[in-house]
Amino acid sequence: MLTPKDIRAKKFETVRLREGYDMNDVDGFLDIIENDISLLMLRVAELEGGLEAGEESMKVSGEEITASRLLGAAQETADRLLSSAREEAREVVEQANSEAEKVMRKAKARAEGMRQAAQRDVEGTRRQAEEEYATGLAAHNEAITEIERRIEELNSFASLYHVRMRAYIEARLGELEFFDSSDPDHQQPSEPARD
Repeated sequence: MLTPKDIRAKKFETVRLREGYDMNDVDGFLDIIENDISLLMLRVAELEGGLEAGEESMKVSGEEITASRLLGAAQETADRLLSSAREEAREVVEQANSEAEKVMRKAKARAEGMRQAAQRDVEGTRRQAEEEYATGLAAHNEAITEIERRIEELNSFASLYHVRMRAYIEARLGELEFFDSSDPDHQQPSEPARD
């Protein structure tokens, strides 16, 4: 049979996917309480029945115990037992409500903590992505700037090379013209005869 200590010590398992207690645990415990209260009530009824039977057969020193005294004593006992059972039931309900509130507060706090952690993770991932994008963009811009600088160098080199090559070719042509005009014996080669 349950004692008030058993009722106070009872712990219910919490449910992971929703708030509150595991309904099977609570229902099972309520069944135990119901059985014990039923047993207590049966015991009270037995005592009352025994009291009635005792009234008929019991005599003390030839005198009958008055039915009202015996019934009064039985009624007091039954009232005490019923009051005790009601008090225990009230304590169980209060404790269950208190536990339910604690579990609810813990669940809400945990859910809020998980929400905040997820928000921090999202914010951290977003910041990291922005930093990586900025770093990549800066590297891309540096690469473009380097390519443009290199193209400018190559264009400058090509222009300078072109100018120098032209100057070189013109100088060589000038030398050839000078040799042709200054040497009277030097004749231009005649074109080969065609057959």
